[in-house]
Amino acid sequence: PPEDLDTSHGRVHPKGDPDAGIEITDVFTAAIYESGYFLKRGGEIIGKDTWVMEAGDPKPGKPGRVNSFYSEGAIAIQLMINELTGEVVISDMIAIFDVGKAINPKLVNEQIIGAISMGIAGALYEKVIYDEKSGRTINANYSDYKIPTIHEHPLNIEVIVLEEPVKDGPYGAKGIGEVPIVAIAPAIANAIHDAIGNRIRTIPMTPEDIWKSMRSNGQ
Repeated sequence: PPEDLDTSHGRVHPKGDPDAGIEITDVFTAAIYESGYFLKRGGEIIGKDTWVMEAGDPKPGKPGRVNSFYSEGAIAIQLMINELTGEVVISDMIAIFDVGKAINPKLVNEQIIGAISMGIAGALYEKVIYDEKSGRTINANYSDYKIPTIHEHPLNIEVIVLEEPVKDGPYGAKGIGEVPIVAIAPAIANAIHDAIGNRIRTIPMTPEDIWKSMRSNGQ
């Protein structure tokens, strides 16, 4: 309750316990960051917490806990390759990830799909080309710097959310925003390998690279 709070030295804190408070600026900064405007009267204040890395014990060989949580997940992809052009079309994808606790299931699903989009872009399309003499970027526009549109995304994406709450996460949740990006390129590379029998070892895996690899294999 407001009557139990006091302010001093630029901080708001419980009466008689100034060490337990937070900076007054943090109250408003967090409110703006979370909602885009100041909290309404009676709104919830966003708090802060800190996780400290645990050191290991070298004598028994016990490792420390170096991260507050680890993200686990997998991607399965089905794709088609145009034998004449090397173009890749992803038809189906299954994404399964442990999110700790899905506080907002719809947002979790959208975050995973958004990360899939970013992963596809990096794996197949986005390539910065430099002039070898000047070092200048020569494809700094959306005509030459290719990014995927909705038409380059899988026709079918199935998202499976696993929930194994973690003790240090808010309500057991852990980060998922960009985690699926990591799995996309290896999944696409493996699917291409299954299709043509060769490994593409450069990113992005362009139609030209795939076409050359197929021809080197007598396809």
